[in-house]
Amino acid sequence: PKERPRFTPARIVEAYRKRFLVHTGKEVFWSLARGSMFHRANSPLELPAVGDWVLVERIPNQEHARLWRLLDRRTALVRQAAGERTQAQVIAANLDHIFIVTSMNQEFNARRLERYMALATDSGARVSVILNKSDLVDGDASRDAFIARAREAAPGAEHILTMSMVTRQGAAALLDHVQPSETIGF
Repeated sequence: PKERPRFTPARIVEAYRKRFLVHTGKEVFWSLARGSMFHRANSPLELPAVGDWVLVERIPNQEHARLWRLLDRRTALVRQAAGERTQAQVIAANLDHIFIVTSMNQEFNARRLERYMALATDSGARVSVILNKSDLVDGDASRDAFIARAREAAPGAEHILTMSMVTRQGAAALLDHVQPSETIGF
């Protein structure tokens, strides 16, 4: 409460190194992180990411606001960053529900689904699987085979949904699993 007159709570919607697009619920604008935020961080996990709630300060006659402080995260989708050194990297923060999307065709890969499921489960968010391109599947037996393979690869998934972006089959079922005021990630 004592910070409220000076700072505005905002949510990061895009992140680029030290520059962040934030949304206050009323407006969207760019914010630059304070240098000390990066100097004090012991690991990349302590740096702002998409989905984080932050406090920003609007500065008169300045193009960018100043990102002042990162607020506590509820959940974090984390992966190992690419490169020679393996360091954890936050992909997205404060997600309530993660939908892992994969195809119902020759591109379906059970091992990849297992890896994504492990990352998503470790995040603390609820996890569901969407089997997309159901319009390309021949018959119920083939569809059921994809569902069985997905259940085996993602046993902790809350739901296994099938859909087609072409025919819109399954779109209503997906909307049944998206709740107001939740943050979801695909």
